[in-house]
Amino acid sequence: MERNLLVREVGALSSPMIGSRFRQADDEVFLNPSAPYEVQVRSPKPNSVRRDLGSGRSFRLNENDMPTRNGSTSASAFLTQIVDWIDVGNTNHKRYLGPNYKGKPATWCNIFANDYAYLAGVYLPHFFWRKLPSSPAEAATQKDTKYLTELDANSLYEWFGKYGAIFGWQEITPPGNDYTAVQNTANQGNVVFVSIKRPAIAGHIAAIVPETSSQKALRNSSGQVTNPLLSQAGSHTKNKTYSTAKWWVPKGGQFRIWAHALSTGSGPISTFPNTQATPQPTPSAPIPSLSSSPSKRVKANRYYGQQLGWENYVDQINDLLLPYSGQSNVSLGEEAFADALAIWQRIHGLTNDGILGPNTWALLKTSLGVATAVPSTTGQSAPTGASSTSMPTRFRVLVPALEKYRGNWPLDFLLGWIKKESDGSIQSHTSLDERGYFQLHPDESKTLGVDHLRLTTDSDYSIQAGIQLVNHRGKSAAKYAALFGIPASGEVYLALTKLMHWLPYGVQCIVEVMKKKNFVPTSWESFKAFCTANRSDIQAGISRKGKWSLESGIKNTDDVLTYARSFKQLL
Repeated sequence: MERNLLVREVGALSSPMIGSRFRQADDEVFLNPSAPYEVQVRSPKPNSVRRDLGSGRSFRLNENDMPTRNGSTSASAFLTQIVDWIDVGNTNHKRYLGPNYKGKPATWCNIFANDYAYLAGVYLPHFFWRKLPSSPAEAATQKDTKYLTELDANSLYEWFGKYGAIFGWQEITPPGNDYTAVQNTANQGNVVFVSIKRPAIAGHIAAIVPETSSQKALRNSSGQVTNPLLSQAGSHTKNKTYSTAKWWVPKGGQFRIWAHALSTGSGPISTFPNTQATPQPTPSAPIPSLSSSPSKRVKANRYYGQQLGWENYVDQINDLLLPYSGQSNVSLGEEAFADALAIWQRIHGLTNDGILGPNTWALLKTSLGVATAVPSTTGQSAPTGASSTSMPTRFRVLVPALEKYRGNWPLDFLLGWIKKESDGSIQSHTSLDERGYFQLHPDESKTLGVDHLRLTTDSDYSIQAGIQLVNHRGKSAAKYAALFGIPASGEVYLALTKLMHWLPYGVQCIVEVMKKKNFVPTSWESFKAFCTANRSDIQAGISRKGKWSLESGIKNTDDVLTYARSFKQLL
């Protein structure tokens, strides 16, 4: 092992690292030549870091009897063996228990996660670079601990999103509430974590573990897994159990689920269409350098920015790359831009040279959702029914993902929704913090379990989450349609679905007045005419809860349907 970083911790193994940073001890942080971006901490004394000790949490376990895998043990059986050996629910295992907090013992969920991953032979860091070095050579020069930071649960959420794919992690967050594929991935002998970020309070991380003959996940009457089998150090510290409450869909927070295969014997990982599966590097081969010469990258990016036209979108690209730079609310310099782009390329399976050339731009522009090199009509069309002879590129590039996820929703209706709400720009967001192509309100993201900030950075995810929203609003619209004997299809049903996005309570008020006056809308035009004729009654109901305008909701929906008719002519 190459010895690069010397770390000392005060009091040797006498106190935990949580909330401290590096202190005095006889230990070292080193880099593995075969995995040069892994930061690892090596304990100095055998059997000095144990489950029964409430100290040494900065170090990896090194007990004498730690579980090892023999050739006949399956991957899933080995993971079960690890969970049973850690025995996180054992109150004698002080490693996972912290000081009392508000009358209850705190727990170190990240320490448990580190131990579980380490024993399984999977990399999950306790300490990591503040900014990922651009090459192994640069990493070797960063021998001061100022380059490192400790990762708590909230920080691990960010680490998975920025760097997880580099180290072989694949995201498997399901698009809805069916966790069957997630549980199956764990059952196949893969390490699986649900990672949660909660603003202003502690986050959480828990392992989703293989089922056994006696311990199962919770399933509904259809056999779908609604609550996977968990092992965790938390408010309900358990070796293996399921939670009846979906705490991993937290109020005001975000969650993502990640999986990593063992070195041998793991079954397939069930990825979902919203995830970016990245080929894993061969374990024995070094991860390629993240950069070529900075001067060459800068010159190449200046050239391609002009030739490919992406210099016109540099602000949007900057916002997309910021999460990969370790910075926020800044305009990246040219070298920092290339460094962040190299990480983005690595995660997306591209040559990670930090150069935004044709291949990278072809993929990156779909995440931005902007018109690019293909000539097209890009001006906004007014909602008059007029159409252009070709579909603008910023909408055309969205069609494959829309086709993949739309189910029975008309493609032209979805395009009309996107046109009205975001004009095809993934970066669009309002003063209410509505985001993404379909403009989800933060409350809608919470209800659907959607990562709200990701709506403006991940094109495929934004499309999929948007259709989740349409499905959600469509279910409510179907109930109102049933009251009138209207089928859950056709123009009136689509209009009700979009109106539900505008203001669910407003739709309730409209329907109440229609029922009171025994009116059944047979077309969108008759629906609009009724609302105009009965505006005072409808608006009076809406005004009981707010100052929303009936006219604004009708116009919003009317524009969507008008745009949809225009798109239908182009499809």
